[in-house]
Amino acid sequence: MKIMIYEDNELDIQSLKNCIDTFFSKYSIPYQVDVCHASEKLLETIYNYNILFLDIELGNENGIHIGRIAKRKHKSCHIILTSKYKKYLIDGYSVKADCYLLKPISQEQFNVNLKRVVHEYSFDTASILDKKISRKRILLKDILYIEYYDRHSYIKLTNKQRIVTSYSLGYWENKLKPYSFSQCYRSYLVNCRFVTDIKQDYVLLLNEEHIPLSRGFKKNFISSWLESVENQL
Repeated sequence: MKIMIYEDNELDIQSLKNCIDTFFSKYSIPYQVDVCHASEKLLETIYNYNILFLDIELGNENGIHIGRIAKRKHKSCHIILTSKYKKYLIDGYSVKADCYLLKPISQEQFNVNLKRVVHEYSFDTASILDKKISRKRILLKDILYIEYYDRHSYIKLTNKQRIVTSYSLGYWENKLKPYSFSQCYRSYLVNCRFVTDIKQDYVLLLNEEHIPLSRGFKKNFISSWLESVENQL
């Protein structure tokens, strides 16, 4: 994972580096940290980074303005705003920042927020590459659900495409469980990120499809769905 820090205070840079080192070492995640002091260079190289720590108070520059441009250039980059002032929290929404860290940043505050950001990054980049089912890589974030019948599993994508596979539903459950997929019925494995509501006997998806929900899977499915919602907040 490649990380950029855009900050003009050397003490804050070192503090951030210490938090980053502690967090990524704890979870054994490979990473690289670079520091940038020029907005031109930042915006030229933003495509190379997965996470951007962006200070809001930057002397003659406006961190919010830089963040908006960076997000337009690299939509999948996860931006984390830092500031000494709570009043800038509202401005962070216009940048579509993943989170906001208030200085001085404690390791506990850092860990709670970064864990969620890394989870989002993992989901955004996770994919299936299996020539038995498709010549192209399938991003997990594009899968609505998987249905099993007639000894085949059918992967339903957000673009309405359906991919046929010979794998069992149990195979997919083991493979996708870490990525917010959960079984709601004996023949359905659903991407919880697309669930908008849970009714008595069915699950409502973002595309307004109704997926059956059985009593035996309901409790575990609701738990998985709530965990997914929490990770996206």
